[in-house]
Amino acid sequence: CKDSGIKCPVAAGTTYDYTNTIPVLSAYPKIRLIVKYELVNEKKQPMFCVMLPAQIK
Repeated sequence: CKDSGIKCPVAAGTTYDYTNTIPVLSAYPKIRLIVKYELVNEKKQPMFCVMLPAQIK
């Protein structure tokens, strides 16, 4: 929950909204890729993982 604005511990059955911004520098190449986004707990164990297709234009 660090830097997320969500108070921990989270409660089962409760909906939370989480937003994150990732800067894309102009130096990055134009490319299609798969982005893996993973949230981990305080023991570094995965709690949520999603892989999404993305494109840098």
